[in-house]
Amino acid sequence: MGGNNQTFIGVFPGISFEFTQGPDHTIRGAGVIAALIINNGTIRAEPGTNGAILRINRPQTNNGLIGAGAGATLRFDSNVSDTTQSASGVIFAADGGRVELGVQTITGGTLQTTGSGVIAVDGNTPTLIDLTIAAGSAVNVSGGRNLRLAGSTITNNGTITLNSNSVSSLSQLQLNSNLALEGTGEIVLNGMGTQAVWIGFPDLGRVLTNGADHTIRGNGLLEGKIINNGRIEGDSDTEKMDIYGRLSGSDALKNVDIGFSFQFGRGTYAPGESTAVVSLEGSFTLSSSASTLEIEIGGLTAGTEFDQLTSAGTVNLGGTLDVIALDRGSYVPIAGDRFEVINSTNAISGTFFDTSFPDILDARSVAWLPVDYTTDPNKVFLEIATVDFLSADFDEDFDVDGDDLAQWEGDYGLNGNSDADGDGDSDGADFLTWQRQFGLGVPSLASSQTVPEPSAIVLLFSTFCCLGWEGRLAPCD
Repeated sequence: MGGNNQTFIGVFPGISFEFTQGPDHTIRGAGVIAALIINNGTIRAEPGTNGAILRINRPQTNNGLIGAGAGATLRFDSNVSDTTQSASGVIFAADGGRVELGVQTITGGTLQTTGSGVIAVDGNTPTLIDLTIAAGSAVNVSGGRNLRLAGSTITNNGTITLNSNSVSSLSQLQLNSNLALEGTGEIVLNGMGTQAVWIGFPDLGRVLTNGADHTIRGNGLLEGKIINNGRIEGDSDTEKMDIYGRLSGSDALKNVDIGFSFQFGRGTYAPGESTAVVSLEGSFTLSSSASTLEIEIGGLTAGTEFDQLTSAGTVNLGGTLDVIALDRGSYVPIAGDRFEVINSTNAISGTFFDTSFPDILDARSVAWLPVDYTTDPNKVFLEIATVDFLSADFDEDFDVDGDDLAQWEGDYGLNGNSDADGDGDSDGADFLTWQRQFGLGVPSLASSQTVPEPSAIVLLFSTFCCLGWEGRLAPCD
């Protein structure tokens, strides 16, 4: 192909046809491809006498190679230049070559660069779906431009860089589906000045899973729901990775700030996908009174029964500590049980702005001491102050079941032996408490059985319910 916009493969307007290139055939040079293509061979941009740009502006099915050689540019310059690739399909930029993505969707196959070759996003937003980025490959998103990822899995063994040209401009990696980032590569957020570079979701209900060998790093922010099974790290203590969504997962964090903004929302960190010991490097900061650290507790063993953060750097506390009961039916809490939820090689700075503790833990009523920051300045401890029976555990056998209902029926209106609300008698309000607590301490009941049928006295109480007894009960079925 000769190298100007008059050198093309295409059709007259209004005529549609598709041509197939065989596996041993090559189309190369500069010009325009303006026809539907099934490519089983090689399409390669090469410098010509009148230019070095090969443009494609129609859809392709690629089972072979489409790319740019040294000194040339392959440009997808139309929103109808979508590419569907088989497992053997590759879009490539050779050493010194350049591929420019347009408003298009690339589904499947591989993106590959070698040497100084690059796949670039300099214009409107392309979408990559269920494809692989080869090892050592570079996908560069210029400042002020966006890239979308979709499908179920992107296997990234290369590097995706946001704001690759280091300008003070907004850039976003948009995630349009629940997505797993697998592979050994990395996504680099190159934030500059006050302009945000971020990974985010048009639909905040989506979930991103950062795979075990994958890294997200740089100076930027993450929003939405993210499960980190790989690495998330900021560049430094002053150029951190800001978290403005819900971050969970059990792998390493470095130089992160769990924050808040009116634009992106509140940051929450919940270690593990259940309980976990998570390693922290560099700095870990809860910078806003609206940010939250969630700690699950269901036993005395760190990692398997309660969450623990271990820091080799600095920990700066603020925000809210939200302690969540994890009822596995095997833990018997007692007063004095202590949980080392944070430990650090350096003194911990600050305290939580607010705390929230569960009042029921493994079918026991529990109260908590204030957070202990002082016993060891490098550690944060939580401690149970008192343990008692649940208020509706009338027979005091550490569960709430049908036996407690039977006792309440016998005590109803006669004495205070089934007094769940502490008002000195056994009445309908105590029955409502029993209903709410039914099954606690009895996993099979809690998970698989319904509330037992009440006897005549309960039915009488239900009549009061239907009449709006005390004006605060739910209507009967």
